[in-house]
Amino acid sequence: MCLHKSNGYILQLKEDLPDSTAYATYGTQTPYDTILNLLAGNENWVPYFVNYSQTPASVLWTIERCKKVHVNKNVPSFTWSTPGVSPAFVKSETNYFIYEEKPEYQAIVIESIPEEPQFDELGVFKDGVCVGAIKFDGYPLNLQIYDNSSPDEFEYVLYAGAKHNGFEARKYSSDKVNINDRVTTNGKNMFSIISLNGSANDENIPVPVFSASIYPNPSRGNANIEIQASSKSLVDITIYNLRGQTIRRIMASEISKGHSTIVWDGKTDDGRAVAKGIYFCKIKSPNYALTKKMIVIE
Repeated sequence: MCLHKSNGYILQLKEDLPDSTAYATYGTQTPYDTILNLLAGNENWVPYFVNYSQTPASVLWTIERCKKVHVNKNVPSFTWSTPGVSPAFVKSETNYFIYEEKPEYQAIVIESIPEEPQFDELGVFKDGVCVGAIKFDGYPLNLQIYDNSSPDEFEYVLYAGAKHNGFEARKYSSDKVNINDRVTTNGKNMFSIISLNGSANDENIPVPVFSASIYPNPSRGNANIEIQASSKSLVDITIYNLRGQTIRRIMASEISKGHSTIVWDGKTDDGRAVAKGIYFCKIKSPNYALTKKMIVIE
């Protein structure tokens, strides 16, 4: 298991595991009313104790949820009066930038952008291809990038549909990227903290002509695969599991200009209902390829 991700954890599974394999971890949760000693003139890292953590290993949750506190005098017996509750994590899909999700990714955190411009989405590009994107919801920005290149080899593009700060698209080239910290494992970039520096170039970036979303997600059976395209096309849809095994093919479906919906009934090619778990839906047209993650809960 990789512990260096910002918005999730990657589990490396053995190939001989059955599809219904469950993952479980164990740990001891520290009570919220634990007595803490805060020292004047020091950085006091105070964990805030939540009832329900979404971290797979509960022993790590106090590390991830801390606040740095400075006090003017020693506080020998600090406690929280009530426990907190962790909010549910929901990853927001980007509307402007299109990229292909893959089972593995590197995490990149952007701490700052010069002048803190207001924008809607940020996309990361390698050789003209979008390899990850995120909606703007304040700093720091936690990106999942589906390419193992060094963070200073990418281009970072801000998109502002309402032309905030007088621009629609602004690009930071690779020479404007500073890597402040990085973790690598076996030659792979796992986690990096970067900052963008200097001025950016304002550009006109074409609106994407092929995108997809899946709902409901998670699903209990049928899942709607909604595709938006600027012209009529043929698409191939493949559903595969975490081990990369193909479980269902929906071949050569014709979609029209605008919105088209294709329904997957939650079954394999031989008519069996799939087990609960995580699946990937790959949508291919003659000019585009998208991969979307799906969760089946029953």
